[in-house]
Amino acid sequence: MLKINVPGYRSYTWNTGAGNAVVEIRDPGIYSLTVTDFNNCTGSDSIILYETNCIPTGIPNAFTPNNDGKNDHFRPGLNVEVTGYLLQVFNRNGQLVFQSKEVGKGWDGRYKNQQLDPGTYVYVVKFRDREGKLYTFNGNISLIR
Repeated sequence: MLKINVPGYRSYTWNTGAGNAVVEIRDPGIYSLTVTDFNNCTGSDSIILYETNCIPTGIPNAFTPNNDGKNDHFRPGLNVEVTGYLLQVFNRNGQLVFQSKEVGKGWDGRYKNQQLDPGTYVYVVKFRDREGKLYTFNGNISLIR
């Protein structure tokens, strides 16, 4: 979503039908605005929003759960609104050691309230974007102590 705010005019006419200073854009396309100031002068401009095929997440490859306030949890960074979120972490034997369906809740390197040994773990992240497209990411995460 892109939020555009054009303050300081008496009237606004967007090609979307909106009539205020702020418009929220969710879809690609051409967005035009005509404004009128308090002296009855008008001006127009437009913006083109292109769709890109960006990967909607950033996933770290290591974390250090030592309670220093930096990089203490493993969690993907998401740059889109999602539904059906699932984060799972497995040990080298395939045992599930962490699972969350809550966006933003990360793994702190513990299993059953016990600190796990440093090493490599496997993650799976699944979610759907607002259009319903399913994304699945998997890889390795290094737990460093």
